[in-house]
Amino acid sequence: KEKKTEYWKDLERTAQEQGAKISGDDLNNVISRAMSLGIVGDKKQRESLSGPKSQELLEQLKSTMEQRLVELNGGKQINFDALGGSANLMDKVLNLERALSTLETRKSKEEEEEKKRVQNKIVELERSLRALEQQ
Repeated sequence: KEKKTEYWKDLERTAQEQGAKISGDDLNNVISRAMSLGIVGDKKQRESLSGPKSQELLEQLKSTMEQRLVELNGGKQINFDALGGSANLMDKVLNLERALSTLETRKSKEEEEEKKRVQNKIVELERSLRALEQQ
């Protein structure tokens, strides 16, 4: 994990000014998500390109995370207001992060189960093929 630079401390200050109560883990999750979605780069890039300012970053994060949730939901629209959270942007981003994490975990588990089903089917077909060859 990256040491909190001024860039991230500024994001934390902005969130607190908006009334969000965030823990260190919450901030780490937001940092990780912002980087994994390509909204911000690594420390060197942020320093050289002056990455998006806090408010802009939160807005980009919210928008990108909503798009990602719709993708994971098979393209079906989602009522984002139902995710709850107060009017402040950081709370909305944190709720989106929790929803995304849950959906990604579920999707990963489904893919793993599908992979096992396919492997089992391959084994079953190979057995059938060998049995036919022996006849």
